Amino acid sequence: MDDETPTSSQTLRVAGAPRRMLAFVLDVLLLGVLGSVLGGVFADFFTSLGAWGRLLGFAIAAVYFALLDSRVALGGSIGKLVLGLRVVGRDGRALSPLRALLRFVPVGIPYFLHDAHLPLAALRMPWRALDAAAVSGLALAGLYLLVFNRASRQALHDLLCACRVVHRAGTPERRPWRGHYAVCALIVLFAALAPLRPSLPDGFLAHIRTPAPTIEMQAALRSQPWVEYASVRRSAALRYFGADVLAMSVRVVDRNLGAPERFEQAARTALLFTDDADALDMISVTLSYGYDIGIADRAVSRSQSHSVAEWRALIGPSAYAI
Repeated sequence: MDDETPTSSQTLRVAGAPRRMLAFVLDVLLLGVLGSVLGGVFADFFTSLGAWGRLLGFAIAAVYFALLDSRVALGGSIGKLVLGLRVVGRDGRALSPLRALLRFVPVGIPYFLHDAHLPLAALRMPWRALDAAAVSGLALAGLYLLVFNRASRQALHDLLCACRVVHRAGTPERRPWRGHYAVCALIVLFAALAPLRPSLPDGFLAHIRTPAPTIEMQAALRSQPWVEYASVRRSAALRYFGADVLAMSVRVVDRNLGAPERFEQAARTALLFTDDADALDMISVTLSYGYDIGIADRAVSRSQSHSVAEWRALIGPSAYAI
């Protein structure tokens, strides 16, 4: 079918949520293969990018969807075309590359910001609230619409760009319920306000709040010349068999992953900034070296896990001084 010819609403109908989700999974897998191939050739360059590697991955994914979901290709990404789906505007025509790019942005932002290596300032309010709204808020709002907007099956990025995903075996399109917009606004607002609620239970939203001592601990680790990035987590998700575990993940600037002094320095930092260190059952330190571009990552790592008493025995008196 010519991209300039309107698509008949009697021929193509809106695609259902399961088919669209499966198409997205296929696209993610394809992008992962592409990222891994590129990583095999440009591994050192990707590693040198550090936290900016996610921006490169975002750019690759943006070009992929901007071209394939537009009239430049066949109006659908590879995953969509495999399942018989296309992206069209209200007039039934394929999208322009710019419009397809804008459609990708609301999906790409939460995908590539999730677990990204952000500056320490981003862990504090109000930036933490913006990050939570962009990651959890947009992702949940988009998923909500895809599942519950049964009239048009338009997700958030579809509504923002006034387009839809169609399939011959789908259900007829109807105007979406206006209340969906209010629900999406409440979802994003709840995500933005969640960092203000320290009493939130551990789980899906646990990553969006970071206690002040944890921020200070990460700052102390990042000040070390051999550290590129460090993250610290202590939550129910990390309590193995009822044990209270403090997990420290440290990305280093070189391949020296076996240096005992680096493990000891990380554990020393944990002891210094954890007020109830004696309540911990275990401190786990993982040193890694490699790259993460969002669509693919490759790293080598080494870990050490000991009880607080064992770490203090390894570190000695220096456990109480930097």
